[in-house]
Amino acid sequence: MSATRYARQTFIYSAIPFLRQRNFDGLDMDWEYPKGTDDKKNFVLLLKELKEAFDAEAQEIRKPRLLLTAAVPVGPDNVRGGYDVPAVASYLDFINVMAYDFHGKWERETGHNAPLYAPSSDSEWRKQLSVDHAAGLWVKLGAPKEKLVIGMATYGRTFTLANTAKHGPNSPATGGGKAGEYTKEAGFLAYYEICEMLLNGAVYVWDDEMKVPYLVSGDQWVGFDDERSIRNKMKWIKTGGYGGAMVWTVDMDDFSGGVCGGNVKYPLISAMREELRGIKRAKDEKDVDWSKVAATFDDEPVEQQKPLPIKIPVSELLDKVRKPSKINKIKHGLATVDKHCNSSAQVFCYLTSWSAKRPGAGKFEPKGVDAKLCTHLVYAFATLKDHKLSEASGDDPDMYDQVIALREKNPELQILLAIGGWAFGSTPFKELTSNVFRMNQFVYEAIEFLA
Repeated sequence: MSATRYARQTFIYSAIPFLRQRNFDGLDMDWEYPKGTDDKKNFVLLLKELKEAFDAEAQEIRKPRLLLTAAVPVGPDNVRGGYDVPAVASYLDFINVMAYDFHGKWERETGHNAPLYAPSSDSEWRKQLSVDHAAGLWVKLGAPKEKLVIGMATYGRTFTLANTAKHGPNSPATGGGKAGEYTKEAGFLAYYEICEMLLNGAVYVWDDEMKVPYLVSGDQWVGFDDERSIRNKMKWIKTGGYGGAMVWTVDMDDFSGGVCGGNVKYPLISAMREELRGIKRAKDEKDVDWSKVAATFDDEPVEQQKPLPIKIPVSELLDKVRKPSKINKIKHGLATVDKHCNSSAQVFCYLTSWSAKRPGAGKFEPKGVDAKLCTHLVYAFATLKDHKLSEASGDDPDMYDQVIALREKNPELQILLAIGGWAFGSTPFKELTSNVFRMNQFVYEAIEFLA
């Protein structure tokens, strides 16, 4: 898409009408990932021409300019090899740093999905793989802190331990963990699936070096974020002067509020909002202190293998977590909201199209989103057809309508459409940027699409 001006303009000419016609507020570019000198140059040219077209179109029709954001990687090689950071930053309103997936089933030793800091047991190279290091790299390479929106995950990355007696970070693993009942992907669990494990006997471990938790259940190892680690990260964002936080995704938090305990819908994202924007929860909505609710290794010798958790039907589980005996184990003291909280901090929330196709209690539709949970909602993903911005499936028009309808509950909510993603790959972007006509056409049709 970005290699020549012709292709870039094809895209641009399609993007503007696409966005305007569907009442989106902007476009989120998720190219995973530009690589090499040509891609690095062409991505900048694409962003430049999109921004210029968005500016001109807004002036002509006298409407607010369409926002332009991008989701960007954290791997040092990907960042240095694919991004002219000062140039990219100059054209984007916000840079959504995907500060997760640092470790996963592609490795043969356990590692946390999103450690704030790397553990001391990491090799020198692996010590680059942390939220703190990744954000610092983008700043070092020229990104303004106020434009950096730091990614949070409402899911965990899982491993199968090679030896259950060795279960700390960097322990041998044979591959990813078992697929979840709802997300159905090996090596990956939504937060509500993780809560089910913790309520069914999994051992909870807080790692004070990484400032994040993980769990162990038999030979299953899961690195994830809970309310405690999310609040720590929000304080780190505020102290560091970053622009806010982004979350992947709304639909993998405990959106029903009936699984994890604490009587909180969206416990992770609402903790983000509370810390960054000072919007307090209701008095009966509590953080779950998993160190008190779940099992710990203090309960038994470390070398003893825990039995596999007892499987409880979801209906029984929901009754269980609502019982007073369980709620009594929940920490009743809310974290104090920072009086100097920056109410202008951004909370970007991604919502996936495929969440509506999950089975049973995992099914989630855009109309279920709390419209006041986030400052920006990003629908993932649109696609390219003939180098033009397009719906990815026949279900998208209805999904778009549900998303846009959220503005009736919160007129200040900014709604963006994301294009790309890991499954989309890099090739379509390379082809789109291969000539000027294609990119021009994309930009202008995209604006019409979003409108």
